[in-house]
Amino acid sequence: MQHNNPKKMNAKKYLLLCLVTILSYAGAHAQKTAVLKGRVVDSAGRKPIGAVNVALQKDKQTISAVNTDANGMFMLKTLAPALYKLVFSSVGYAPREVQVKIDAEAADKDLGTLALFATSHSLKEVAVTGSKPLVKQEIDRLSYDVQADPDSKMRSVLEMMRKVPLITVDGMDNIKLKGSGNFKILINGRASGMIARNPQDILKAMPATSIQKIEVITTPPAKYDSEGLAGLINIITNKKVDEGYNGRLGLRYIDPSQGLRTGANTTIKTGKWGLMFDAGISQRNQPEVASVSNRVSSGAQAGSLFQTGSNVSKGKNYYGSTQISFEADTLNLLTASFSFYNSRRNTTDLQQSRLYGTQSTLQQSFDLLNTGRNGWDGMDAGLNYQLGFKRNKEQLLTFSYQLTRSGNLQNNDVFISERLNFDAPNYRQNNKGYLLEQTAQVDYVHPVTKNFNMELGGKAVIRDNKSNFGFASFNAPTQEYQTDPQRTNDFLNTQNVYGVYNSYQYNTGNWGFKAGLRAELTTINADFVSQSQLLNKTFFNLIPSVSIARKFKDQGTVNLGYTQRIERPGIWELNPFIDSSNPNFVSFGNPGLRPVLSNNFELGYSKYKKGSFNINLSYAFANRTVQRLSWYDEVQKVTFSSYQNAGQDRRLGANLHIRYPIAKFVDFNFGGNLYYVWFSGASDGRLYQNDGVQGHGYANLNVNLGKGTRVGVEYDYDSPNLTLQGRSNQLHNSLIFAGKDLIKNKLMLSAAAINPFQKFREVRNVTQGENFSQNSLTQNYYRQFGVDLTWRFGALKQGIQKNKRGIRNDDVKSGNNQN
Repeated sequence: MQHNNPKKMNAKKYLLLCLVTILSYAGAHAQKTAVLKGRVVDSAGRKPIGAVNVALQKDKQTISAVNTDANGMFMLKTLAPALYKLVFSSVGYAPREVQVKIDAEAADKDLGTLALFATSHSLKEVAVTGSKPLVKQEIDRLSYDVQADPDSKMRSVLEMMRKVPLITVDGMDNIKLKGSGNFKILINGRASGMIARNPQDILKAMPATSIQKIEVITTPPAKYDSEGLAGLINIITNKKVDEGYNGRLGLRYIDPSQGLRTGANTTIKTGKWGLMFDAGISQRNQPEVASVSNRVSSGAQAGSLFQTGSNVSKGKNYYGSTQISFEADTLNLLTASFSFYNSRRNTTDLQQSRLYGTQSTLQQSFDLLNTGRNGWDGMDAGLNYQLGFKRNKEQLLTFSYQLTRSGNLQNNDVFISERLNFDAPNYRQNNKGYLLEQTAQVDYVHPVTKNFNMELGGKAVIRDNKSNFGFASFNAPTQEYQTDPQRTNDFLNTQNVYGVYNSYQYNTGNWGFKAGLRAELTTINADFVSQSQLLNKTFFNLIPSVSIARKFKDQGTVNLGYTQRIERPGIWELNPFIDSSNPNFVSFGNPGLRPVLSNNFELGYSKYKKGSFNINLSYAFANRTVQRLSWYDEVQKVTFSSYQNAGQDRRLGANLHIRYPIAKFVDFNFGGNLYYVWFSGASDGRLYQNDGVQGHGYANLNVNLGKGTRVGVEYDYDSPNLTLQGRSNQLHNSLIFAGKDLIKNKLMLSAAAINPFQKFREVRNVTQGENFSQNSLTQNYYRQFGVDLTWRFGALKQGIQKNKRGIRNDDVKSGNNQN
């Protein structure tokens, strides 16, 4: 028999008791948490600062955030033992970071009084560090952070622009700024021929992943050219590119009306050198769609015209861009850039035309086959040198040069059959337009004090617009086409713009002020080479700009601005080429157009906390505006259209944008604009007037289902668009999409149903004149289905530098055929 030793039994009990005690003690301490608190004050006046964002970070990730109260106090609870970083941020103050260690005892910590220092950039941005906002308000602009929006992984730049406050993209992909088509689009602060005439095609092909943010500059400062009546849209491409390499390949297919799109971009950085490249190819195919036009005329030659037809088109777009940078040292930076673009489209139009008299008798009829070839292409090349100064990293001197060449092509071969009282022969027309532009610019930024900043500079733009156009009719006896010298010519329009500017920014406390003046001298020379006709004009303008901002403790900001803007006509408005591809509706440009001066007033309020709220009120007026006017010739029975400085525009309205995260995984955006517009203008002794309400509304809901899966829905509404002589119809646009990361941050698949409830979009326009009223209906495929596949590769560490100043040619209206 075995007997237990009492001493061993006591020892086991003792060890077990010790073990239980140790585990209980450790468990009790493992559950302990600490409270962290403190008070934030201004470093100068030692006054408490309210609404300071206090973000708690662990392992570079923000895990919690609070705002200080009116007394500057903050408190963070239930902190487990660990090493933390506190990040303090507030508009008007330099960010501050504080390391805090919560030890195993989890003792509460009082950090006492923490001071923040005021900065010279007090009103540059309103942002919340804890939850990265999509929209940021600056003193004279707002910006939309495209990269912070998860939808950017599966959308194009044009699709992302639908979410940007103050910007409208309607169902026809027409872009408007504050309800107006008179604006300018820049890329990285510079004009680009790539998006001058048809920005929709390029922006639709560009992936949103290549864009950092989109700026809406409502009160452009003096450093910008004075062009763009409604303001500027500045698209900022990704700048933070790292040591090493990375890249992206993407495929998108949209059926049935577009086709395949492919895109790729890559970045390489090694030492002081950096290279960025971006390129894409897209199809633009349109299956057969219908069109209808009718016109009712009055007077001695009263009658009715009815046209029905169909259209088929196929086309391709190509674009590419590259940038090379060399950072010699921290003060010297040299960059060179180059981009190209090419777009071609072949069209086939079939049309039946019937003209009836007052007694419904058929007076004229014919069938028409129009085979067309259209396109545009060009390139941009630039060189920039930036010199920094040791005394202050914000002090910069920049020299820039840019060369732009672009061209557009239109060829039509018209064959007419089944004629009744229509004797015009078959004909061919062609037009080749060119732009050659050279720009030299110097900019200097000088921080006078922490709160006072000065900018000045000068610029010269030499712009040559040229058009070679011709018309040839078929001669039956010779079986050849003969040139018509009255409709064949070489047109040269030279616009030289010389400008200097000076602007100042001063910030004090919660206030920010920015004011400047720009002087511009414009010379215009127009020459009809074949007919020896000359047209010379000179204009001088002083363009003021003033912006004021006031921030509040609740993270709200009020902005007030005033500026004048100039719209200079583009070659498509100046070109006297007579387009008679439809012999009943003929259009041509006007080489005698003058620049237009507009006055713009802005009042805005924005607030950022859990979500964002932006509201903007604006009023603008301009005289002698460029308007597209139409008139009916009773003898020829033709409607003619051209451009004239005949209008007076006034526009009063409001823009609203609200973003609110309903839940951690659900994000909701809605907003829009509403304007009352007044148009008036005189032509041929008659006064035209039109006024009314027009607007745009949108809403989108995005849901993050986790594990790299997102779904969402969107809806847009556009009211009828008003013109001096008529209006268009309303449009609706809807979208359902879903996306999934097949390989996290590497391979993504997404799909979208675009306007799934409507097969065709019908665009209706009504135009009325003294002796006529006409309507047109154009049909396009609306219901589309798309699939995207995106692959990302590479590894990055350190960023490529870009010049902070450069050429911004924003003095010609973008080609967005809207009023």
